[in-house]
Order: sequence, then C-alpha cells, then structure tokens
Amino acid sequence: MLRLYLDQRDLIDLAEGDPEDASDVLRLVEDRRVQVVLSFNHILETWKYGNASGRDRVARLADSLRPSWILFRPELFQAEIAASFLKFVGHQVATEWLPSSVSGYFKTEAANPRQHIFVPFRPSSFESHFPRADSLTAPKQSFRAYLTVLEEEHATASALVQLHETYSAQSPEWKTTLSAPGDQAALIQSYFDLAWTGVPIPAAVRSQFLESADRRACPALSVYFEIRQAILKDRTAHSAPSEMVDVAHVVALPYCDAFSTDKRIWDYLRRCRISREMFSESQVGKMTPFKKLGHALTWIRELPIQRSAG
Repeated sequence: MLRLYLDQRDLIDLAEGDPEDASDVLRLVEDRRVQVVLSFNHILETWKYGNASGRDRVARLADSLRPSWILFRPELFQAEIAASFLKFVGHQVATEWLPSSVSGYFKTEAANPRQHIFVPFRPSSFESHFPRADSLTAPKQSFRAYLTVLEEEHATASALVQLHETYSAQSPEWKTTLSAPGDQAALIQSYFDLAWTGVPIPAAVRSQFLESADRRACPALSVYFEIRQAILKDRTAHSAPSEMVDVAHVVALPYCDAFSTDKRIWDYLRRCRISREMFSESQVGKMTPFKKLGHALTWIRELPIQRSAG
C-alpha cells in the first residue's frame, strides 16, 4: 500500500470541487492501493479556512479518507534522533509502516530489549495535544473532533497558528534560525535531550553521539534543514507566512511514497536534489513529490499493485 500525503490545497479542492475527484481518491483508499497521510498542520490550516460550513466540508472529506497521521513535527524529530542514538549504542531499530497506537516512539521487543520498532504513523491524531477530544460527540479519533476543540478554544488555536506561521522569509526570526551549523547542532542537542528526558545517559556517551550525529540518519530533520537553508539563501524568497507553512508539511516527505505539494516547495526539493538515495532505503518511502494531485494519482495507478504493509 502506497502512502499519499495530501497538500492542504488538495483537501480543500476535494471537499469543495467535483465530487468525482474525491471519489477517485476514495476508490484508491477502498482498494487498498493508497493510505492517505495527514498531519497536525492540516488541522491548523483547516481551522483558518473560510467559514464553519467550509471547515465542516473539509473535515468530513478528511475523515472519509480514513487517514493515518504522521507524528507532530517536534515529536518526529525527537523520535528520529532517539532512533539514531539507539543504533549508535548498538541497538537495532526497524520501521513499522502501518499506523499503530503506541506509547512513545517505539515498540520494544519483549524477548530482546535491544530491538525496537519505530512507528512514525498513528491511527489517530494528537490526543496528548487535544485531551478534550475524548469528551466530544464526534468520534474521538476524527479530524472533526480535533477541529471542534480548536474552534471552541480560540485562544489556544490562535497561539498555535502564530507559532505555525513563523516561517515568513521576511522575518528576523526566520533569517536567524538554523542559519549556521552551530545552530543546527544546538537544535539536534535540544531534541536529543527532550527525547531522553529522565533517562540517565553518561555524559561521555551523550557527547560522543552529538559530535558524530549525522543528519542523514534523521530523514525528516534532514529534509527540513535542507529546504529551510535553501530558502535562507534565496534572495527572491519573500513569501507570506501563509505560503511558507508548507515547509512544516515537508517533514512528512521521507515517510511517504507520493507527496503532493505546491510548486514552490516542489522547486526547492528539486533544487536541493532531495531524494530517497540520500537515506537508508529501509528508513524511507519512495519520496516522490508532485505539484498536482492528479499527477500523483496517475503515478500511483501505473505502479504495480502492492498488498504488503510497506
């Protein structure tokens, strides 16, 4: 089954456009050709979209696709760095491609505590961020339920969106964040410490890992850095925050087979030569970006049918 990441534009077009377009995607889902992948960013962007009826149409469409959810971006970075460290100290880490409910980032084999399974996808979104979703009348794990929480807690949602929109290429924050290797090393260290909070790791081992850490062992983090650096160096990058939030979506690329995005991000991916060859084959999907959802669907239909989980 191929993993298809939808751009926010795709969700809106499928919800508001020709019903046959949505039916095309639904048929691929029902035939088990495709697993649609969404992220926390879709919930935030839908909360900002149009009026209540428009948001409801997008939420209903999203729920009908029975999506899996990629880990929230900071958690995904922490999980990748944690997996890299486990390998550094001699443990084995495999990736499970089917969504799975798991506490933390890994499943650990009971018979062998040195074998772990990294789970980047969840069958539902982010209960830890939306504890009130449990009490909603909408299905607990639905897009609609999480959207309702944001609609009812406007101050929280506004704060989240403000954080989400710190991607403007015109802002001082953008120009100074992750602009030098030292900044990137500091961020890796920060995510490492968050991932292992409360775990006694010898200082010497921690230092050895951080000194030798290779971003390519962390696909989402690596792609994120590459694209941000490309935009930093692009003197023509003057996009509004509403356009730059696509950088937050790009962290899903390594874990998907088909990745629908806008032309701007597609151009940066091509310019940076982002491809699956940058990473271990067992860590990533096919990582194929598309500027238009229709092209992604054609590509999927033309591939041999895959019935395996991966």
